[in-house]
Amino acid sequence: RLLFLPHPIAWSQAPENIKDFGSQRNRWYRGLGQVLLIHRRMMFNPTYGWIGVLGMPYQFLFEFMGPILELLGYISLPVLYSAGLLKTSSLMLFFAISIGCGMLLSIYAVLIGVWEHSHLEIDGQPASALFKYRGIKNTVRLIIFAALSMVGYRQLQLLFQLQGFLDFLKGRQDWAKLIRRRFQQA
Repeated sequence: RLLFLPHPIAWSQAPENIKDFGSQRNRWYRGLGQVLLIHRRMMFNPTYGWIGVLGMPYQFLFEFMGPILELLGYISLPVLYSAGLLKTSSLMLFFAISIGCGMLLSIYAVLIGVWEHSHLEIDGQPASALFKYRGIKNTVRLIIFAALSMVGYRQLQLLFQLQGFLDFLKGRQDWAKLIRRRFQQA
């Protein structure tokens, strides 16, 4: 028997330091590569419905190849600018649009999560699935962090994903799970 939860809520423990964060992102990226490799026959295959026609190609193009394309962008823009093939105004516009679009997508994801789950209750009180504690203050805080994640955090994550790509190509199979620590009671 299969059960379906239309609004699943799960809590997970986040890495507590950069080393564990890097190990986690490396592991996730390699895991994605392994899944795509194992199920490559599903790619663009209408026999598997929307998963084969859209889902798997999306995962390959945007999630697996995305970090490589992003790195090529980080490399090519300064090279083009240094060669005089890209004007300063075009370079700044590109960075503003790409960072701005990333921030907007992150903010929209937070707002959709808050709105989508606004009917949920925790201990008989309205709550969002995005965080245990309620209130506009937490929503604003989450929006600010979502926006800021495009500068610094995203590039750090990219480095760990690129290491995961290299490890995937080398055939690294270990899982290197992070050490979980007990939660402190508040």
